Amino acid sequence: MVKMSPWIRKSVPPIKVTPHFLMSLQRDYWTPLPDKNTSYPELVIQFVRAIVRLRETTDYKTEFSFMLHRNQDDALHALIIALDQRSQDSIDSHDDDAMQKLHEFFWTLMDSASIDLETNWGNVIQRFICLRALRQDGNFYEATDLTPDLAKLKYFLNASCLIHALWYQNGSDIPQCQLVLAPFNRHALLITTAVFRRVIEAHREVLALGRPTTFNMVYEYQQYASSLAFNQTREPRVYLDPAWQWITVGQGTMRFDIFRQGIQTLLEQVEKNYLLLTQGRIMLDGLPPHIADDMTNSTRGHSFTKDGQFDSLRLVLFSHLVEIHHLAMVDQGGRLAWDLPAVKDILRRTGEIWKPLYHLLYITTQISTRGVQFLQHQIANAERHRNVFAQGQEVILLSGYSKTTNITDRDSCTPGFVHAKLGRWMVEFLAGGLRHAESLLARVAYGETAQHEYNT
Repeated sequence: MVKMSPWIRKSVPPIKVTPHFLMSLQRDYWTPLPDKNTSYPELVIQFVRAIVRLRETTDYKTEFSFMLHRNQDDALHALIIALDQRSQDSIDSHDDDAMQKLHEFFWTLMDSASIDLETNWGNVIQRFICLRALRQDGNFYEATDLTPDLAKLKYFLNASCLIHALWYQNGSDIPQCQLVLAPFNRHALLITTAVFRRVIEAHREVLALGRPTTFNMVYEYQQYASSLAFNQTREPRVYLDPAWQWITVGQGTMRFDIFRQGIQTLLEQVEKNYLLLTQGRIMLDGLPPHIADDMTNSTRGHSFTKDGQFDSLRLVLFSHLVEIHHLAMVDQGGRLAWDLPAVKDILRRTGEIWKPLYHLLYITTQISTRGVQFLQHQIANAERHRNVFAQGQEVILLSGYSKTTNITDRDSCTPGFVHAKLGRWMVEFLAGGLRHAESLLARVAYGETAQHEYNT
């Protein structure tokens, strides 16, 4: 028994223990689903609806039966009466009674007193699994299609056991269990032993291993179905034409000639949009013969565009765009006035230049296909190290950031070598002044935060 000082007992007020509170604590083996999940409760709703319809409907006769035990039939009858009273009176006070009757019925589906071990297929949930796995054509679902439903049923049994231990026990009301939270550690919880005793008793009755319970039955079914799914031989989904004319993945077919033409079309769009913006002006005549880029330089703001050969171009394109598109004017008092709608339109047009270029980078460069990682490319050092480099006459993308970065404190870098035609435009846009012009115009239109985003 853990002893607490009088100061802790007096200074920390007791907190009521509810299932929602306990579910919000840290767990290692079982985690409640979020409220937005609908597939799990829908399966249980279908289960209850099928039982009620077979019991109450007399219009359609069927030889199938869930073979309810006497305890299960009595609990279902009480649930139907509670639901009828709620629908007739439309009073919220009947909600608690209906929920209690629903849980009492659920509990009879898994407790040992209501399970007939001597009859084959005498378990209600077992018969529901058989009904659920049956297709309209008389065949059964494959193991890969059935395993998700078994996982949902196992979760349903776990949740019902927890609710039974905390909310309902032998018809008593919800207990006002007391909990003390130690101020020196938010995980140091002292809960009355009655709560633990009730959870342990419910666990031994319906969840303990080695007993012929509904939970163990569903668990063994899930293990068996998973083994079948993992060892099942599947038909190939990828077909490649021996003549290298097309490839089929699943139900989709891609022709290589159309794919190559699409790449050329995107490349033409990049050049066309850029020349329309600059009115035919190009700052760099192809890739420079050599770019001084220190890949180990971690100084904030550093990138290969800081090479001295690009300094003279930094403001040339910006001044050119301001002049030809009439983005600003100076009044008689010497004050500079910006045409904000025109500035924002230029930023929109520069985005149309980058869009096909990034599309080409995505499909032609061997880089990560994770959308988040792809969108987080850094052209200059900031909170994270950049991953766009230039070595010789090649542009390299290093997709380094991954899920294990924060765990191992290391980046598993995967280099992607950009095609020369794409690298030529990347260096033109980044070092030739387009990105610098974008950052200055972004500051005018949207502020310093936008400028920082463009710079990095």
